Amino acid sequence: MKRALFCFLLLAGLGGCAVNQGEVEVKYAGPVATSTVPGASSVTIDVVPKDGRVINSDRVSTKRNGYGMKMAKIIATNDVATEVSSAVATELSAMGFKTGPGGVKIVVETIIFYNDFDVHFFSVDCQARVAFNLVASSSAGKTIYTHSYDANITRPFSGLSPSDSTQAALDEALAKAVQQVIADRDLHDTLVRDAAAADPAPVS
Repeated sequence: MKRALFCFLLLAGLGGCAVNQGEVEVKYAGPVATSTVPGASSVTIDVVPKDGRVINSDRVSTKRNGYGMKMAKIIATNDVATEVSSAVATELSAMGFKTGPGGVKIVVETIIFYNDFDVHFFSVDCQARVAFNLVASSSAGKTIYTHSYDANITRPFSGLSPSDSTQAALDEALAKAVQQVIADRDLHDTLVRDAAAADPAPVS
């Protein structure tokens, strides 16, 4: 009886105001890199956002009613692609790279930024995924590095509003995806190596 009551209350919270559009403000809260990359201070990067979402490009989640049926959408009040690229720029800057126009152009294309509610008989999970492509080009316009970063997280719906639960899940997924950039030594090495090649030491 208690489990049935718990399930009812949980689904009631999930479906509360299910016909009304929800809103979240996408924010990157870290982590911020704590170690610098040797040679990064000589590299200028220009990080540019691109929204490449094909599916769910108009929302970051969808509310569900107590039966698990999809209802109103949950949207981001700020620009998702800009926030993702800003997160990448923040971490690269923390690692010692200079940010600004000129130098290496880095396009961060957001492919997926979405949270889904997975309704079980006695529980509800938030399943968030953040995925983006990174393409770095030299000052001469030559592509020097490409990589895809993809993070999935699953966390229980805690009884907060669908919007609050979506916010928490996507924040965690974004942080996990950007952590992959922090750990990508091939990216760091390529950026430093390209800068050195573009500005060779003078011949004595």
